[in-house]
Amino acid sequence: MLGPKMKERLLIKYLLHETNQAESSYIREWLAKHPANAKAFNQIRLIWKASKQLAKRAMPDVHTAWLHHILLRMGKR
Repeated sequence: MLGPKMKERLLIKYLLHETNQAESSYIREWLAKHPANAKAFNQIRLIWKASKQLAKRAMPDVHTAWLHHILLRMGKR
């Protein structure tokens, strides 16, 4: 039996499609074993998807920022 942190790492690895066949089988069996497991997995998946969306929005547009900086320095803004 894996500890909670190791299981969380394995679930994330599963979400990234980076598990090997044995790990994927273990996760599928674990999910089918109890509804609470599927609930925990779905919560992790939701958080994972939300964090990916936040990361996309948080990515700065370097080109626009640099242009804005230049225009400010030139007194054009």
